[in-house]
Amino acid sequence: SPFGRYLDDLEQSYTESRKVRVIDRNIWELNWPTARNLSLPREDLEKTGLFDEKFRVTCEDQDLAHRARRVGIGFLYNEEITCLHNDQAGELVRYCRFQRRGAHDTVRLCAKYPDVHGGSPLISANGYLTLRESPILWATKLAKRFLSADAVMAALFRSVAICERGHLPERALRRLYRMLIGLGIFRGWRDGLKTLERERAV
Repeated sequence: SPFGRYLDDLEQSYTESRKVRVIDRNIWELNWPTARNLSLPREDLEKTGLFDEKFRVTCEDQDLAHRARRVGIGFLYNEEITCLHNDQAGELVRYCRFQRRGAHDTVRLCAKYPDVHGGSPLISANGYLTLRESPILWATKLAKRFLSADAVMAALFRSVAICERGHLPERALRRLYRMLIGLGIFRGWRDGLKTLERERAV
């Protein structure tokens, strides 16, 4: 499907972005592992500690990687090992829902490691409005707030489905996919901010 091809391209670009340098044939040093294809010797896991269960959907692997780096543990990626990972997110609505839950956890990761993630573009693109921001960013966030409402999102999903059935060119469909995924992330980010605020108020 057009969205399936879009996801394949996203996955490939993410895999490439995690590679730091070649170690050997098909072996790369990796900056961020993912829990879906991760193994560690027991003694390394005892040094890093187990996954932080406050991360409910995503970021538990990045959190582990931060702790591993602090004790001198690195990660390798072997391109010859095939990982079949069925995350049940190969459909647009489900994928956007997953991204919303993932953004919720990403807020926690950025707050836990402000020295590393404090300048993340996600923070400025999805955080609360501030007086220091440009009028364009204000307008963008206000538009996201309106467009990410449940009723509006449902209408947008229906519109994209119609566009897919009408064989809209994939370049145009991909813009729509990016917009809907971005709206899911926006909602999840705001949800995550509220969760942190409640926890800090206790």
